[in-house]
Amino acid sequence: MDSSQSIQGDADCSGDVTTGDAMAILLDAASLEDAPCEFAANANCFGGITAADALLVIRHLAGSPAPAGVCIAVADPLGVATTGIDPGLEPGQDSLPGLSGGPPRPVASSIGPDGVQVDYVANEVVIKPGSAEALQAFLDEYNGTVLRDGTTSGAAGVAGGPGPVNERYHLVQVDPFTSPAADLPQNLEDAGLAGHVTFSSLEGERLAAIAMREAGNGVTVNIVGEATVSNEVPLNADHTVWMDFEKDAAIADSETLSIGVDRAWAYLKYHLLPPDNGTFDPVRVGVVDSGFALNSAGVPLDSNIDYWYLGSKPTQYDMVDEDPFAGGAADFECSGKPCPWHGQSAFGVCCARPHNNYGIAGTGGDVVMPILVKTDNSMYTLASSIRKAYGLGATVISVSVSGNCGFWCDVSTADGELEDAVNDITSFGAVIVSGAGNNNVDISDEEFLPCQLGNVICVGGISFAKTNVYNWGDGVDIWAPYQVWTTGNPDRVAKDDNDWGEDELQLFDGTSASAPFVTGIVAMMRALDPSLSTATIRQILQQTANESSDPKVAHGYVDALRAVMAVRENAQPTIQITLPFQDSTRSYKNAIFRAIVTDPDPGAGLDRFAGQTTVGFYGQAGLICQTNSIVYHGIQPTYECIADVEPGTKQIEAVVTDPFGGTDSTEIGVLFTSGPPDVILLKPLNNATYYANQLIKFDASVIDPDESPFPPEQIVWTSNIDGELIIDFAGIFLSQGTHTITVKATDELGLSDEQSITVNVLSGAGIPNVIITQPAHGSVQAGAPAMTTFSGSATDTEDGSLTGNSLVWTSSVHGVLGSGETIQAALAGGNCDGYIQHVIRLTATDSDNHVVYAEITISVGPIC
Repeated sequence: MDSSQSIQGDADCSGDVTTGDAMAILLDAASLEDAPCEFAANANCFGGITAADALLVIRHLAGSPAPAGVCIAVADPLGVATTGIDPGLEPGQDSLPGLSGGPPRPVASSIGPDGVQVDYVANEVVIKPGSAEALQAFLDEYNGTVLRDGTTSGAAGVAGGPGPVNERYHLVQVDPFTSPAADLPQNLEDAGLAGHVTFSSLEGERLAAIAMREAGNGVTVNIVGEATVSNEVPLNADHTVWMDFEKDAAIADSETLSIGVDRAWAYLKYHLLPPDNGTFDPVRVGVVDSGFALNSAGVPLDSNIDYWYLGSKPTQYDMVDEDPFAGGAADFECSGKPCPWHGQSAFGVCCARPHNNYGIAGTGGDVVMPILVKTDNSMYTLASSIRKAYGLGATVISVSVSGNCGFWCDVSTADGELEDAVNDITSFGAVIVSGAGNNNVDISDEEFLPCQLGNVICVGGISFAKTNVYNWGDGVDIWAPYQVWTTGNPDRVAKDDNDWGEDELQLFDGTSASAPFVTGIVAMMRALDPSLSTATIRQILQQTANESSDPKVAHGYVDALRAVMAVRENAQPTIQITLPFQDSTRSYKNAIFRAIVTDPDPGAGLDRFAGQTTVGFYGQAGLICQTNSIVYHGIQPTYECIADVEPGTKQIEAVVTDPFGGTDSTEIGVLFTSGPPDVILLKPLNNATYYANQLIKFDASVIDPDESPFPPEQIVWTSNIDGELIIDFAGIFLSQGTHTITVKATDELGLSDEQSITVNVLSGAGIPNVIITQPAHGSVQAGAPAMTTFSGSATDTEDGSLTGNSLVWTSSVHGVLGSGETIQAALAGGNCDGYIQHVIRLTATDSDNHVVYAEITISVGPIC
């Protein structure tokens, strides 16, 4: 071996003693040459061996190896903090847009002992100075320039409005290279941090040194979050524009999330929100984001009418450039993908205008109006944007930006300015909703901003299989769909030659979609009760949530219908039975059940709810009849149905159920009974005299409370001489003699009634026999002026065939029509509403002045 390669401590025989040689000796002593990363010396798993890695080996030799599968801070047991630079560590985005037209702002990144990567602006700090003198001293020390003094204009009395400068957080641009970094490890240790911190650049390390050195003076880094979303487009042209998260019993539970957004809209309308007439002040929803498709004057591009606005443009503000126009594409990426219209998509999910045949409908439905505030991904601008949204009138605010502050929240007040902004405006009654982030991690021991701040409602994402999709853990309050169709944007419009249709829509993906989905629902809740606090809303959302079998979905996923119903209870309808009466006696057959319903909800009488209230009548054996139709309108709507019941004394219960499950019931006692029919014999008259060759008419009235009208086949006529009689309308002939005529009616239960009379029939010799041959009895004739032909005959044993004036035709409508065996006459017809019925009689008079007639009935059609 060459002597140059045998230097003591030269582990790889290269001839030079290096740090690597020392590490190799330590690894050999610890028998860790081939150990995996979590047991070996590579503490941060970057591949490069540093002094911090040696500490892990020392820890192992001391009997304290790192847990399996975890690359942890090796300096923890020794209370040591170390720092280093790794140019391979890349921030999520290289820069942020310049403020107020200034140059882009560079972004640096750090990874602490917890393994969490945190991005921050590389040349900015946030400071809350104790005095103007302290601020000036800081500016002088680090060549600083105040970019923003924390003043956010707003309405009088609004949090975030003008105030003393020394009480505001300031955003200050500094020169990082005015600061050394030598004291950074010690300052980290003094703040309680143990372990290694890696920075992406020297600039980022120097800025961190400033923040840690001045932490006691209220200085911290300006953390940069990310808009977590993945954008996709429709795959087919058959996509349903309306978001159908309906509660539908006809759909299997596995096929729908049963969120009931549409039913929640209907519930608000049931309470006349918004009213059909008059003015209505919608809930202002602040959408704090970037990438709104508006032109330079703030007017929506592509004629997008999904935006609500009272004037020529939506209410808006740009907190990046501090001007009143929030439009323009976002210049950041979302989860590594371009998302220029992120704000447009978030707006659409919560607030796109419904019922306009354009785009989609936001979950807030008819009761929301958006306020658009452009922000960037820095926590400082986000805090100012939240304040601004409230200052412009927003009482519900949606934030689709999140960031993990990692170790910075442990060693500094990195979340202080954002938390103060949140606490300020929520103390004034606003509600803030934010996404939990898309990192697919348990955030229980993390601090994701702003989602895990105590006064923010934090929303996780759920799949259509009802399982968690992204972040979970303590601090996530409620879950909502992670993929939601939203309104169109310029990129989608550019796909063809028009700016409308299903092919313009965007599928918004991530907790950036989940947050505005819940925001719209929260806005509906606030429409019902503007006084609801964040804590109360969070409690309602969780208590009314749908369950998931996924243990990560700890509080369930949102149910819009149940949430709004928990805010304002559905007023219960009342029902009163008006028929039958209490303790009355009624027929068991075709019993009429009638009730009036009173519903105190102000929108119950709207046409859109017709047929959605159900009234049912029940006996001991169950449902008797049910209806959802109003038969009488008035001050109180009346419902009616008809049914047969079993005879006997019954307790009748009437139950009403309104469209949203409100119910009431009442009972009465009724005796349902059966009685025999009542027969009255009308024709012929008792003791009447006829001739054997004379047609005799038969008629009877049968009244039965159980069967109306009474079936004619259950009525039987008999003669003691001729037996059972087959009755014809024109009449029948009876044999000569004294007849006892009996008519008997028998109902379906076998109960019957009968009546008898006596009729004398004499010999027919010498009495004319009259017959009408045309038209047929019961026929229907065409409408006038069509002529009708009448034919008939009469024969007499003495006179033979009667003709001429001995045969007279009459109509019950016109009187005399003419005489003779055959005549023609025009009969009056009905109008367009129906027919006219004529009783036609042919009367014959013989030479002995015997007068006999025959009758038929015909109907003449309408004239229209």
